[in-house]
Amino acid sequence: MMATYNGAAHVEEQVESILAQRDVDVVLRICDDCSTDGTWELLQELARNHANVIATQNEAGKGVGENFMQMVYEDSACGHDLFAFSDQDDIWHPEKLICAARAIEDAGAMGAPTLYFSDVTNFDGEREWPEIARFASCESQPRTLLLRNWVNGCAMVFNRELLMLLRSYRPAEWPRLHDTWVHMVARFCGRVIADYGTSLSRRRIHASQTVGATRQTYASAGDAAAAAANLAHEAEHVFARTAALFLEGYASRMDEGDATFFELVASAPHSPAARLRLAASRDVKLPAFGADALMRLGALLNRV
Repeated sequence: MMATYNGAAHVEEQVESILAQRDVDVVLRICDDCSTDGTWELLQELARNHANVIATQNEAGKGVGENFMQMVYEDSACGHDLFAFSDQDDIWHPEKLICAARAIEDAGAMGAPTLYFSDVTNFDGEREWPEIARFASCESQPRTLLLRNWVNGCAMVFNRELLMLLRSYRPAEWPRLHDTWVHMVARFCGRVIADYGTSLSRRRIHASQTVGATRQTYASAGDAAAAAANLAHEAEHVFARTAALFLEGYASRMDEGDATFFELVASAPHSPAARLRLAASRDVKLPAFGADALMRLGALLNRV
């Protein structure tokens, strides 16, 4: 499932890398979010030339998260075995999908809602660096996910059982991005296969992309100033709203301890005691001191 928006410069190379996947049968579903740079015309041409490419365009812009999630809820999605999100400007290694399929199969997880993810190699034309491996320590404190997602959608492959679990409930809104929601459903209601040691795609980092690299540290004064400015904005309480919606749809499938923590996050905007508990919680921890401190400060300042 590929969401596009003004991606004409790179989308064709990414489509080619998906169609070149080894040892799997691929259907590429693309939804364009009202591009104005020729992306839609290019996608139409690609769909005409490839029977396994399906391209449509939204009548009005939906934004990246909703654009991806609407494809999850399409009836036509149900006829496949495995699903993956694709950015418009990445390059997939030829073995990306078969590696994920084998990992899910080897784990005996084909009958259970399962998400597999590998690392992603970021590149900006001058250097390359791993995106997700930096967050491996979060596996020991998975409730950090309520306040900070660390797995990009472009790294995910999941099975039909997880797709159907996602489709069993559709929240009234998506306060956080699609990858956070899918990661949460798998993490707290299914299972996750984390492959931090393998990178199966290259991810372009450039000024015009909608969602950029995940910031782990605040290494410069500019980064720290930007993070501090975000804390000064009026709170939209996206974490609390997401937690409340998640409980509405999936509380019956959750571990009691996880559900209790979700309730804590959902109550934080209206409870100073809950915010203090979150700020001091040992259930959440980011690997970089600066990012972790700012996450806790955000809880204290009612930015949850």
